[in-house]
Amino acid sequence: MLLSSYLKRVGFITGSLHSNTSHSRLEVIKKYLIGAKQFVGGEGFLSLGSAVHERYLEDKKAIALDGDEEKLASAMVKALQKHFIAQQLYKDSTREEKLYVELEGTLITFILDIHQKKKKVGADIKTTTCRTLEDFIKKAREYGYFRQGVTYSRAANLKAFYFIGVTKEINPKIFLLHIQMFPQDIKYAEQELKFLLYFFKNYGNIIGEPKSLKVEGTKSNNNKMSGKDALAKIKEFAAAHKANLSAANKAVALAEKSKAKLQAAIEKFPAKELSLYEEKLDKYKHLD
Repeated sequence: MLLSSYLKRVGFITGSLHSNTSHSRLEVIKKYLIGAKQFVGGEGFLSLGSAVHERYLEDKKAIALDGDEEKLASAMVKALQKHFIAQQLYKDSTREEKLYVELEGTLITFILDIHQKKKKVGADIKTTTCRTLEDFIKKAREYGYFRQGVTYSRAANLKAFYFIGVTKEINPKIFLLHIQMFPQDIKYAEQELKFLLYFFKNYGNIIGEPKSLKVEGTKSNNNKMSGKDALAKIKEFAAAHKANLSAANKAVALAEKSKAKLQAAIEKFPAKELSLYEEKLDKYKHLD
């Protein structure tokens, strides 16, 4: 049996898909393969970053924030607007541009925050809790920023790519990361991207932990347990199994209700802004 067929059979992968992927979806694949924790932040975790993006890049306030977060977002946007290099990257650029490009035989979709087409320069805004540039660079390696930069650079044919980090504080700091200044990280990211694109093309998305197909052999029935003792054990295990089934049925019912609520919320997402947030919404659409 082919490995791809086996992994699909045991429920680990979707199998090869005739669809596009994205940086965030490839990150999910990577984390599953290396046993790392997946992103678990909720909508509240994302709202501040999304608000800063739309206020700075699109000059609008569609995302409502509470009083404290509104002040914080305003301070972060002002810090970006006052930063000389950030503004030079912003100047004469196309912003929040959604692109579809084929890499390694796989269609990639992504949103380029800042794109200076004539200069072939791109940039991405990151909100961060880092305190220093060194910490921001460390997190960039941990969170896959270099692979994201390589992906966008290849897809949009860029000569230079920057991450602009703005700290989540009332007196924000700006960190500038020019990925081309880190050739070893670029080389590693290129190899990682090639592998993940190969995986997606041949195996599709990862959808869960594999269920074992191994059938345990029957153990020799030569133990010294009496029939009475064996029956007692069977009754014990049966009672536990019955309790587990009841709990599982309740869990399924609760999951169906929460899934319906999630689906309804996704369907109510503003249609005119759907294309801008499609990549972020994907992580909620595939929760099972």
